[in-house]
Amino acid sequence: MKSRAGYWSHTGMTKKVAILAAPLILQNFSQTLLGVIDTFFVSKVSTEALAAVGLAGVIYFAVLMLFRGVANSSVIFVGRAFGAKENAEIGRSIWRCLNMSGWMLLPMLALPWLFGWIFAFATPPDSTTVRTLGTAYLQIRAAELPFVMFSAVAWGFFVGRGDSRTPMLLAWMMVLLNVFFDWLLVLGHLGAPALGVAGAAYASVMAKAIESLFSALILWNHRNREIYGTGNIRLSSLKELGNVLRIGMPMGLGDFLEIGSFSAFFAIIGQIGTQALAANQIALQYMHISFTAGIAVGMATSSLVAQYLGAKRSDLAEQVGYRGILLAMTGMGLIGLSYLIAPGFLLRVFTEDPVVIAAGVAILRLVALYQVFDGMGIALAGALNGAGDTTFTMLTRSILSWGFFI
Repeated sequence: MKSRAGYWSHTGMTKKVAILAAPLILQNFSQTLLGVIDTFFVSKVSTEALAAVGLAGVIYFAVLMLFRGVANSSVIFVGRAFGAKENAEIGRSIWRCLNMSGWMLLPMLALPWLFGWIFAFATPPDSTTVRTLGTAYLQIRAAELPFVMFSAVAWGFFVGRGDSRTPMLLAWMMVLLNVFFDWLLVLGHLGAPALGVAGAAYASVMAKAIESLFSALILWNHRNREIYGTGNIRLSSLKELGNVLRIGMPMGLGDFLEIGSFSAFFAIIGQIGTQALAANQIALQYMHISFTAGIAVGMATSSLVAQYLGAKRSDLAEQVGYRGILLAMTGMGLIGLSYLIAPGFLLRVFTEDPVVIAAGVAILRLVALYQVFDGMGIALAGALNGAGDTTFTMLTRSILSWGFFI
């Protein structure tokens, strides 16, 4: 871990945000790449398989964000404790978030049934194949959520202390595992059965489970147990659990409602036809790329704001917010230019269907128009979350996504 000498100063503030955000961009890009990889492999199966995974992926991501937001709140608690130089509090914060994550596993037991109901509602009556494939995909990936929760708590431990390289390396390890398992199970190699869409779901669960194992080994290694007390198992009181929920639930609920609005949008598109749904799935992969840059800056901004507030330097916390806005707007704006310049080329990477390409081009051109503003909103939300004002960001995102976008 780098020295804290000179850390609490105005000098090089933009550089500090960029240095913390750069590995997070690569980490988030790896998560986007997971969707691209699944899309690529299932596109070799059929158009119905591509449409099913596209819609199922958005629904799964929305539910995932609801649960992961609570676990991700560890970055705020760890950041505050790290800024205040209270190492023992870092370990206690981790166990509070793990305790809350454990309680949240109980409602997850109903997810396989809930996923089946949602997918039946989201697909038209004549899309029997899409409904069957998508439902199976979601029900298998429900087993991944406990590993997602644990990894999110560990992620907060790393990033809250300014270590964004470790989660980046873990994320890319997961990508490589997912590629191998997709190749093995979707198409069938090395004697494994060709499971198609179900194989893509199993690949994701297996890759995440292995990534979680490595996260646990790092979180509970000798050094972290000695310095931060991460190995000191403790049960949290109701008051402590309530504090985690107060900060984390609005984060998760805001993400859930915002991504849920995209799920509703996909359901509307699904009523048009399978080709339109496939076009949205491909376009969504490219939308994730620009979103990746912005959300990484938002994560870095959130972590640094929490650290500076923990150190009683509200002036630096404010400066981080402004620098984060500038970086996010610049990064997302530059990526959005490619959606205006070469949308057809980007679509042809995945399909040669002219109807799918035409629909996808229209979507990408519209997406390009709001990238700069999206970057501003993401960075501001990250700053406010880092300050603990998660309820305001949740309400704003919910009103805009469901009251305006839909």
